[in-house]
Amino acid sequence: MAPSKEELGEKFVDAAKEQNLAEMKRLLELGADINYANKNNKNTALHWASDKNNFEIVTYLLKNGADKTYKASNGHDAESIARYYKHLKMADFIKNFIPGPPVSVTLESPFGNTSGQLIEVFNFATRSRTSSIYNTENKTYSAPTTQGFDEIRDKSAIRRAFAEYKKQGGALDEDVIYNAIEERKKQKLPGSQA
Repeated sequence: MAPSKEELGEKFVDAAKEQNLAEMKRLLELGADINYANKNNKNTALHWASDKNNFEIVTYLLKNGADKTYKASNGHDAESIARYYKHLKMADFIKNFIPGPPVSVTLESPFGNTSGQLIEVFNFATRSRTSSIYNTENKTYSAPTTQGFDEIRDKSAIRRAFAEYKKQGGALDEDVIYNAIEERKKQKLPGSQA
């Protein structure tokens, strides 16, 4: 017998709480509601991912239609939960996320010779990259850092992300992205603090 919508929803929220993106994707394929609010406190998967400061899961949820304005029984939405736990970059990321055609792309790659995974979220609307290291052994994330595209030395990462962005249906033109990078560089005059 197939699991009920409620069973799928509870499992989906639990998978978010456990930071298990693979299980979340599997449950969505089975018909779980991305905005399901659990029975106990009406938290959604987005609430838990925000609480855990997990950029990868938050990005996945938002890009796939999670409601960032939904308030749990305590009156908090995902952004206010992030602010409560002092995850300020996460809170700003949620606040500034624009739904619709993709504006951001997440890339993952091994981090050196460690058990780490580099998670990079490229936001083409704000022309910025937020990076974090995921430790696969203890399942924790490093504090995220955000840089403007003009501050990124290795532009090949931006090119790889932009190619993925276009594959996903991104509407911005490559010239718009690179002209904006060059314009920001020009605005930063030598000796000034930008």
